[in-house]
Amino acid sequence: METPRDAIASLGVAMTLNQALALSLDVGRQLQVDSLRALASQHHGIALAVAREAQRLAIRVGKDPVGFQQAGLLSRIGEMAVLKVLNQYVTTGGELDENEAERALTQWAQSYGNRLKVQWRLPLGMRELIGSVHYLPTDCTREDRLIMRAAAMMAGGEQNSGECQRLLRRIGLDPADNAGRQDGDD
Repeated sequence: METPRDAIASLGVAMTLNQALALSLDVGRQLQVDSLRALASQHHGIALAVAREAQRLAIRVGKDPVGFQQAGLLSRIGEMAVLKVLNQYVTTGGELDENEAERALTQWAQSYGNRLKVQWRLPLGMRELIGSVHYLPTDCTREDRLIMRAAAMMAGGEQNSGECQRLLRRIGLDPADNAGRQDGDD
């Protein structure tokens, strides 16, 4: 590859845009408060892991992986927004301990994330994919949502849980194929 255009052509426009999205969602480097930067790094890492697992699962079941990867990358936008607000609060003189930051994330991340998804005019299907990372009704039969929930569980190290095994079977995959899988394996 000799030029940026060659690199984009090699990756494909959709994957290149997803890489740019991943970089733009890494707000941790912009935060001045060390504890908040660490939390942002943790949540950014989770989003990247979910995106990677979602992409991998989508490919295995024969679906276009781009939307699944995007949903995974966007799965922590609420947490990132809350951390950015907390950082602004501390840098303007406020005081905050780590427990308060965790409580604020628990209390506000979901509503911030939902609000951002609506404000950014993300299509309903994408918002539902992102939501599936965090919660999936037991009666859900939509394969795309099952993939996202399974990806989130696998990214969180829960690939051997009964729920994840059931989800993998429901999307047509053999859970035994994931049993020995380590993070970073493809």
